[in-house]
Amino acid sequence: MIELVELHQSETWFGSHSRLYDSLDSSSVQKGTDSKGKSIMQRAHVHEIGHLLCLGHVDEGKPHCPLANTNSSACYGVSDQDKIL
Repeated sequence: MIELVELHQSETWFGSHSRLYDSLDSSSVQKGTDSKGKSIMQRAHVHEIGHLLCLGHVDEGKPHCPLANTNSSACYGVSDQDKIL
């Protein structure tokens, strides 16, 4: 069971995680750009379901991803291929 927080229309961000989503999580949002400046889009609920399946971020365990903070942007991938995963 995953609980859902209904955000007020003025709210633009909520710290969703694998067991608590917000009402904006099904919206596609830009999470960065690739090396050519093309937008990288993500739907948070799909990302968080990966964590429910015990998947980490694509670059966890690599030297540039700090063990103490796997939510660091470096852990989300540095190559174009990794960033779209």
